[in-house]
Amino acid sequence: MNPQLRKRIFYLCRLLGIDEDTRHAIQYERTGKESLTAMDDIQGQAIIEHLESIARQYGFTVHRSYLPKKGQWKNKLPKSKKIYNLMTPEQRKKIIALSIMLYGSFSEEQMNIFCMNQFNKPFKCLSSSDARKVIEAQKSMLQRRSL
Repeated sequence: MNPQLRKRIFYLCRLLGIDEDTRHAIQYERTGKESLTAMDDIQGQAIIEHLESIARQYGFTVHRSYLPKKGQWKNKLPKSKKIYNLMTPEQRKKIIALSIMLYGSFSEEQMNIFCMNQFNKPFKCLSSSDARKVIEAQKSMLQRRSL
């Protein structure tokens, strides 16, 4: 696929707040291929048109000629251990809901103890991948309880 089309896809995904997993799902739904490297220009253009229609649907202004300049699309945050790729609000809500289903209430102190034991960081500093692990652990505990 043309590198300009790849950049355009990544630009639209950032504009819409689409994460990597969702982008892969959209790509597979539209083209039957999850990887951009396996696609040709026609399939890439189909994904771009789909993402642009979503952007217009939500009221975003999409400039057809705009492509980010080199280096502009990369993460500009400094490399530091104090910067976290924090869990999303949806993940936080899901963890809280699953905790309520498991224990009848949610206690951030108890969740902090669990997270410190598992990940060596407090609940509010969990990364999105750590949050996925917590969610999966809670789901498996719920399954075991239902048996």
